[in-house]
Amino acid sequence: MTCTVRSAVLDDADAIAKVHVATCQDVVPNDFLANLLVTQRADKRREIITSKQAGDTRALFIVTNNKEICGFVACGPARDNDFPDHGEIYAIYVLPGRQKQGRGRKLFEASRDFLRRKGFKQAYVWSLEQNTHAHKAYEKWGARRNVGHLKHAEIGGVNLGEIVHSWTW
Repeated sequence: MTCTVRSAVLDDADAIAKVHVATCQDVVPNDFLANLLVTQRADKRREIITSKQAGDTRALFIVTNNKEICGFVACGPARDNDFPDHGEIYAIYVLPGRQKQGRGRKLFEASRDFLRRKGFKQAYVWSLEQNTHAHKAYEKWGARRNVGHLKHAEIGGVNLGEIVHSWTW
């Protein structure tokens, strides 16, 4: 496996968006996928990259396989009031054909190291309840499932449960 993790730059936004859309195929409702536009996702990634370049506390890292972007992670300060003084992994995705090869772990480690440098001693990530592949990965990377914290998100007109995993370092 030849892979590299680095900070994302503006030119990466379209490829990151394609990874995001491709990784949602087996996890979210088809109605949502039909409206999930790569251009919208790319605009969101550009916003994060631009704010990071302005000295923001958020980060966006990519993992490449022979220069092809095959995964990304976005992280920064917690957005939930239930997790004061925590960092948060906002999103972590690896293309299905590139999973279970250590790329997700490398992305997680990049986000963990970034959050540590920002002074966070704890972090968390939300994931859809049915995304058992993600749950297993987080637990393999040392996370604990927080049973008392659940929330729901409406995605494509379907109410889906989300669970949270957290790390302390």
